[in-house]
Amino acid sequence: MLHLINLPITDAFYYLSLNQEIPLQPTLPIRKIKFYGPNENATIIGDIGYITIRGNHERSLENQLGKLIKSKIKHNQRPDYQSLKDNFDKVIIATGDARTTKKLDQWQHTDVSVKIIGATIEGKFEPTTVKMWLNHNLAPQGYAYLLPFGHKLASLAIATLHDTVNFKELWNNLLEELNFEFKIKDTFQIDHYEIGRPKTNEFNNTYLIGQAGGFIMPFLGFGQFSSIESGILVKKAITEDKNYDILTKNLKNDYQNSYKLRKIIGGMSNKQYDKLVKSLNNKTVKKMFLQRKINITKLIGWLSSPFTWLT
Repeated sequence: MLHLINLPITDAFYYLSLNQEIPLQPTLPIRKIKFYGPNENATIIGDIGYITIRGNHERSLENQLGKLIKSKIKHNQRPDYQSLKDNFDKVIIATGDARTTKKLDQWQHTDVSVKIIGATIEGKFEPTTVKMWLNHNLAPQGYAYLLPFGHKLASLAIATLHDTVNFKELWNNLLEELNFEFKIKDTFQIDHYEIGRPKTNEFNNTYLIGQAGGFIMPFLGFGQFSSIESGILVKKAITEDKNYDILTKNLKNDYQNSYKLRKIIGGMSNKQYDKLVKSLNNKTVKKMFLQRKINITKLIGWLSSPFTWLT
């Protein structure tokens, strides 16, 4: 979770705790990011963001949120939407994917379908250092990353378009990039992770939040904060009788900007990736990155201009 992704909010966890009374804890701070192009590399050091854990882990965001809920949580259920709609005043769909939204004929369009392959690896890691690769030989129109969970464990993964066919070759290429000793503990794969938009986020007495509501950002697939924010806004819509589609307007604008950035970055050549990575060594660029003063609209215009350094 990078600070600059959630601007104008500069620290998502501080904001959630102080402004929304949702005291969540990240796993680790990110103090350094190492970017790797095909031939160039760059390092940014500072207060950059947070590493979080998802899933069944004790420190995962899901488990932290679950402990904040006073009501009883019924696990392993297969709720029937029609029954819920008819028997409750409000229904909130937060399934973490687009399947239910599609079944209800409320999904408008899938902008990106992603496949993620990865592994938990054992080795020696800098706990607050993230590594990211922009290289079509490793992740065509996507990226690869290494996220440490501590000194001895890390997650290594490739995220790219689902119809990429040579995943085994890409994975082997990524492993060859690692210049340290490691051991693969376990592997994982996510197919057809759909990032897109619903027709509306509010219909009948029903609200769509999180991924079911199209609040995963296409650029890097980030969406933890925007998904939580969509839940905060649905509470406001219900308790204050306000229009949820209007309340989520800023999140939808963020989505559109993120999608534009993904198309620009994904459309770059390896030569342009090297130029982009090299630019991150510029003191002014680093300062903008760390001071969180990047104007996304201006950034999109700069990156998409045919007369910039990218050509």
